[in-house]
Amino acid sequence: MRHVILAGLRARRTRLLLTSAAVALGVAFVVATVAMTDTLAAQLYDTTARQARDVAVRVTADGSGRLTDADLAAVRGVPGVAAAAGRAGSTGVLLGADGRVVTSLGNPDSTLRALADDPRLAGFDLAAGAYPTGPGEIVVDRDTAAAQGWPPGATVRLVTTAGETVAFRLAGTADTTGSWPVVHLPAADLTAVTGESGWGAVDVLAGPGAAQDDLRDAVADALAGRPVRVVTGARYADALASAAVGDVAQIRLALGAFALVALLVAALVIHNTFAILVAQRQRELALLRCVGAGRGQVFRTVLAEAAVLGVLASLIGFGLGLGLGWLGAAALGRTSGVGLDVPLQVGANTVAVALLVGVGITVGSAALPARGATRVAPVTALANQPDLAPTGNAGVLRVVTGTAALLLGTALVVAGAVSAAIVPTVAGGVPVALGVLALGPVVVGPLARLVGRIPALLFGVAGRLAARSGDRSPRRAAATALSLTVGITLVTAFLVSAETLKHSLDDQMRKRFPLDYLVTAPDGHRLPGDLADRLAAVPEVGRAVPLAATGSGLRAGTRTGSAEVGGFDPDLLRQEFALPVGSGAVGDFAAGGAVLDPATAETLAVRAGDRITVEGPDGSVDVVVSAVLSAPSAPLPAVLLTPAEAAAVVGTPDPHGVLVWMSDSVPAAAARTAVASVTDTEPLAVVTDVQSSGDQTGAIIDGLLAVVGALVVLSVVIAVAGIANTLTLSVLERTREFGLLRAVGLGRRQLRVMLLAEGAVLATVAGVVGVAFGVGFGVAAAYAAIPRDWLVLVLPYGRIALVVVGAAVVGLLAGVLPARRAARVPPVAALAAD
Repeated sequence: MRHVILAGLRARRTRLLLTSAAVALGVAFVVATVAMTDTLAAQLYDTTARQARDVAVRVTADGSGRLTDADLAAVRGVPGVAAAAGRAGSTGVLLGADGRVVTSLGNPDSTLRALADDPRLAGFDLAAGAYPTGPGEIVVDRDTAAAQGWPPGATVRLVTTAGETVAFRLAGTADTTGSWPVVHLPAADLTAVTGESGWGAVDVLAGPGAAQDDLRDAVADALAGRPVRVVTGARYADALASAAVGDVAQIRLALGAFALVALLVAALVIHNTFAILVAQRQRELALLRCVGAGRGQVFRTVLAEAAVLGVLASLIGFGLGLGLGWLGAAALGRTSGVGLDVPLQVGANTVAVALLVGVGITVGSAALPARGATRVAPVTALANQPDLAPTGNAGVLRVVTGTAALLLGTALVVAGAVSAAIVPTVAGGVPVALGVLALGPVVVGPLARLVGRIPALLFGVAGRLAARSGDRSPRRAAATALSLTVGITLVTAFLVSAETLKHSLDDQMRKRFPLDYLVTAPDGHRLPGDLADRLAAVPEVGRAVPLAATGSGLRAGTRTGSAEVGGFDPDLLRQEFALPVGSGAVGDFAAGGAVLDPATAETLAVRAGDRITVEGPDGSVDVVVSAVLSAPSAPLPAVLLTPAEAAAVVGTPDPHGVLVWMSDSVPAAAARTAVASVTDTEPLAVVTDVQSSGDQTGAIIDGLLAVVGALVVLSVVIAVAGIANTLTLSVLERTREFGLLRAVGLGRRQLRVMLLAEGAVLATVAGVVGVAFGVGFGVAAAYAAIPRDWLVLVLPYGRIALVVVGAAVVGLLAGVLPARRAARVPPVAALAAD
């Protein structure tokens, strides 16, 4: 039988080419997912492990406490400790080469970390320069130094919490990357800048011959009675790596879902291909039965051919997947700011996954056609090609089970949308897909006839024959259409949910930030008291409103809390802001009232109508809660009072921000110049162009959606390969049919038109069904994932129409080569073919 298998593969190598392409693409997706996430995990592990390198023991304070200098001295006195470094960190303000605050994604805070006295406990490698040897010398991460044009030896300035500017010498740059600027400076300088003292942790370097476990126990004994936690350096490194790699697991899970869809589509293509091939080989397989081959041998022969195909396709997909994995890891590394310094990770698990998926999917998809090949009696198969269409009872069972699965899936999807739970919505897609698969052969014929009216009107006899394509072989037509239906469903659901998400976020941005510019100071700092007046004096500025908030105590009955409290004009609040309200009404806000954000209201257990007491540095006031918001009120303070009542509680501090509205019809460039003419003289003023910020957020979302869209398109590519494959095999299967049509007068051109129209009709059916389900899934996903008061449902009709038209064009193009092949066969030769 081995010779029979190899001969069969050689004879049908052209027919199996597109099938292997579908398998290879599915395998490539899976391999790329595994290799990419393994590589990213290795990079994150390498990056985080640097912090724990050479650390033998780590001491941390339990809870929110701090370690003291006495604790550090006690650790240094333990036998076997070569060195011990206190760890402390905070946020601060870094001034750039232009003298203004260095920001990242609009955030003015930089990370400040205490340097270890011993470079071996630095926690980073140097990219350039040298390790600091004394006070006044610092290290900055390489990306920030490069962006600011700071070489080693440059002067770098930080702003203290008192508002003073302190100059430092840049000794070197750290070989680290990240989302925020990171500054390493001596512990004494860190305290001078931040005003904070104490240590968050202590790292220990072991002396010669000291084991980590023994040293951990000795350090724990030295700190007995202190509220500390002592672990080995190995355990500390594992904790760092686990936290980082946990994020990669989420990426792997998300990509795995797309890989599963791609494999499902590939499985449909493979099943359809082998069903056609087995039907074409009924006489050949019957002859094998007649010369002594048993049913089991025939079954194993078909599966063996599928296994060989799976192995070859897996190898191709493995190579392609490695390339895609490297590109994906590099792209994700750049996006996340991690970089990529490790080689592509290809382990035995990657190879095993490729072979398991490729061979498993191929053999599993070929099992049913192989089983069907053994059910036909040899004599019957030799006499004629049997009709493998389902019986009437099977058709009834198919309708009942398919309808039940469809109803179950729809119920899950609707339940998820109503309860705002994404898991039931996604889970409902499985029974829906099974229901569509079962009902496909029942409905594809009527749908094809309906869609086929267009080519019937345009192309006459050839068009009418194409319209009946679903009736001749409903299972084959349904399987062909279904593979594309899955892809188009995903594309449509993606379009609907993506557009809804973008418009919902944009709507929230406009409601929460109904202004043109926001000028803020870094945390812990304030802007000049006259900055709002100076901005308002600029002709291009229509209004400038200062924001000043101060931490104050709150009391409601026996419950207490604290929050930032500030004053705001009630009329301006109603006029300019459309704040989401959980209880009460912003319109009721007036003297004697307050507006609370949801976190503050939850802390005090109050709602609209309840009375609270606000206690500040200048006094206290009793107010009634006018409204409780349903979302955070930033940039507004957590508690809003009227300006007069706020002044009685917190005084009139300098503002931490200014809200700016431009005059009507001021061009964007002129607006930026006008605001900058005032803020450029204030180094701590961070100016946010609200509209540009929204555009940047939209660009980030577009980038993420583009990645997801590319993954979705892969399933469509596999489905297109399936349609082309099915049409090619259909031409070979129906050679005698075409010969008969030619013999009774159908011309070559008409035959080509018929086949092209068949592909277009089936693809259009797939497009219409896919769009219908895709819109439903997209709307349900939007309702499940986006809060109701944020939701702005958008149906991109133009793009959806393009999807249907694109499906028809895809089907048309997929039929070009098969149509040419069929038209070239002379009628006499076609009638004589088996």
